[in-house]
This record gives sequence, structure tokens and C-alpha cells, in this order.
Amino acid sequence: MKTSLRLSVIAAVTLGVASLTSTASSAQIIGGNRVALYDVVYYSDASKTTEVGRNYGVCYGGWGTPIWAGSSEFTSGQQTAFHSQEHVGWCTPEGIEYF
Repeated sequence: MKTSLRLSVIAAVTLGVASLTSTASSAQIIGGNRVALYDVVYYSDASKTTEVGRNYGVCYGGWGTPIWAGSSEFTSGQQTAFHSQEHVGWCTPEGIEYF
């Protein structure tokens, strides 16, 4: 195998592992029974002062199955390149706990 091909394969594997690690850490399982729930908030510009859209977090699982958090399929308002995550509650075996 050529050196450049080996380096490309190693880089691809490293990026894949890094993305899996960041995805797993973003779930933030606390105490084994709570998962952090986030909304994605969209803003009109880079100053992030005017909210123009939101994608609401959704809880999955519970009732004897693993709990995990994701986002809804639909965005209310406008979706832009300027966004942040807002911690809005917890997914628990008993349901959602909002702040």
C-alpha cells in the first residue's frame, strides 16, 4: 500500500473515531438515567442576538429501553448558519424534565 494511501486511510479512521467520540459525549448521560436535552437555536446573524428559528430536542426510549436525546425533524422559523445549542431539560425514564 502506498504511503499516501495509508495516510489517507489513517486520517479517515481518526476522523471517524473523533466524530463518534464527540457524538457520544454530547449525549451527556448523568447518573445512568438522565440524558441532557438540547434545542438548536438559529439566529439572524453572527452576533446571535435575534432568534429566527428553533429545532426542538426530542427524547427517545425509556420504559425499559435505553434513553437518548435527538432533535425533531422540523424546524420552526428559519434555519440559518448561525446557531447554538440551548440546554432545555433532561430525558429520564419517567419522561422529560424541562427547566
